[in-house]
Amino acid sequence: MHETDNFDIPVRFIENPILRVIYRLIFSPFIAYKFSKRLASINPDIIHAHSVQYGFFAGLTARAPIVFTPMGSDVIIYAQKYFIYGLMAKIAFKRASVITGDSLLLKKSGFRVGARKRHNYIIQNGVDRKIFHSRIKKGELREHYGLQDETKLILSTRLLTKNYN
Repeated sequence: MHETDNFDIPVRFIENPILRVIYRLIFSPFIAYKFSKRLASINPDIIHAHSVQYGFFAGLTARAPIVFTPMGSDVIIYAQKYFIYGLMAKIAFKRASVITGDSLLLKKSGFRVGARKRHNYIIQNGVDRKIFHSRIKKGELREHYGLQDETKLILSTRLLTKNYN
């Protein structure tokens, strides 16, 4: 995706989580439409969806396998507390081919809203900057790490905005 593909609804200014969910639901058809159009145009082999909201949209619209990585409070708090969030999480977990999270608490909370045990992994977030850095020139990554040409490389970014580099 490109940073101009702004699928997110600016809800950070809404303090109340219930109002935030309602706001997102109102705009969900619009976001799902934009999301599906963009997916159709790039036809990805794999989708890595972060957060319940994007796992939900991917689950509704994607044809490719989905790696779903819910964020902590999405599943630990909101999906447990609010029916709509729980429903969105259930759809995201059901459609995901692989589920990843960064803690046992997140994994157990996911089980309560539909996550399955199979293909459900704990993977710590973060990057070892001693290994991954920008000094490697474009096209030299495989050679640098001794990877064969057919080895798949996966890039999973945070938001594609200037704020996150």
